[in-house]
Amino acid sequence: MPRRRRYLEASAAIATASIAGCLGSITGSSSSGPQTLTSASILPEGHPLANAGVTFREKVTEKTGGQIEWEHFPAGQLSGDPGGYINLVQEGSADFVTVATAYIEADSPLASAPDLPGTYQDVEVGTQALWQYAQNFLQEETWNDLGIQLLSCGKTGPNQIIHAGEKIDKLGKWEGKSIRVASGMLSLIAEAMGASPTTMSSGDVYNAMERGTIDGALNDHYTIKSYGWGDVADYSTLNVNLGSGATLLGMDQELYQGFSDDVKSAIAEASEESIEASAENIISENQEARNADIEFFELPDAEVERWHSELDSVIEKWTQRQENNGHAGSEAVEAWQDALEEAGQ
Repeated sequence: MPRRRRYLEASAAIATASIAGCLGSITGSSSSGPQTLTSASILPEGHPLANAGVTFREKVTEKTGGQIEWEHFPAGQLSGDPGGYINLVQEGSADFVTVATAYIEADSPLASAPDLPGTYQDVEVGTQALWQYAQNFLQEETWNDLGIQLLSCGKTGPNQIIHAGEKIDKLGKWEGKSIRVASGMLSLIAEAMGASPTTMSSGDVYNAMERGTIDGALNDHYTIKSYGWGDVADYSTLNVNLGSGATLLGMDQELYQGFSDDVKSAIAEASEESIEASAENIISENQEARNADIEFFELPDAEVERWHSELDSVIEKWTQRQENNGHAGSEAVEAWQDALEEAGQ
C-alpha cells in the first residue's frame, strides 16, 4: 500500500526514537515494569488471518521496549464460541481479542458491511478500506458502546467458487448446485446465484466435496492450501467477488485510554504495520494456494458483470435487514463505499 508505506518510512525512525526515549511508564503514572495483557482468538496460530494479531502483538512489545507483553490464547482456548469474543473483553476475561466479522452479528451487526459481495478485488485495497471503515464509522457507531477500541484488522481476498465436477463459468450453471457457506451472508450469495447453500465447517468440506455431498465452496483461495481442497476440487474462479471475510482486533477501551500518549503512539505504529503485514500475508498465501492441481480461470468481463449484478440483491437485503432492526444499514454501505474510494478502489 503505497500511502501506508510512505507514512511508515517517513515516521518510523523519528517515532521509534521518540517513544523509546520516554516510555518510563505505560500509564503515565509512577508504576514500572512490564504489563502482561491477555489476548484471545478463535483462530489457530498459523491461520492466514491470524497474522495481523501476531504482528500487532510483536510490534507493540518491541515499540514499547518490552513494557507491554502478552499471554495469548489462540484456537478458541478461552471460548469455543466464535461469537463470544466481544463478551470476553466485557467480562474481563481478555484484554485484547481477534473477532471474525461473520460471527458477531448479535453485538456488531454493521461489522459485516465490508464482507458484502462485488465491492473490491484487490486484497490491499480491501484491507485498507476495512481499516478506514472500522476506525471512522464502526468505532463510533458500535464499538464505543461495546467498550472496545479497534486497533487493527485483517481482510481476505474476495471469495471465489472453488468446486468439483462441472465448470461453473456461466450464471445459469449455479442452478442445482450445493455450495458450502460459512455464514448467513454467504447463504444469501449462494441463493442469489441460484445454488443451494449448505452450512458446514471448513474442515468438513474435503470429505463432503469428495463424496459429492456438496459441489463447491465459497472461500478465498488460501483455504485450498490450508485444507487440502486441491485434491478434491477441479476448478476455481479468479476474478469475481462472492463476498469476503475479515477480522477486527480490539482492546478494552478503558485499558487503552489509560495508556500514556507515547504508548498509544507505539500502538498506532504497530497497528499500521500489522495491517500491511496481514494483506501481504494473505496475498502470499493465495498465490501459493494457486499451485494446486486444479484449473483456475478468469470469467469474461461481461460474465463478471452479470454475476455481480445478481449480487446487488444481497446488498439490498442486507441493508434492509439492518434498517428493519433499527441499525444504520444504508449509512454503513455508504461508509464502506467511501472507504473503498479512499483506499483507491
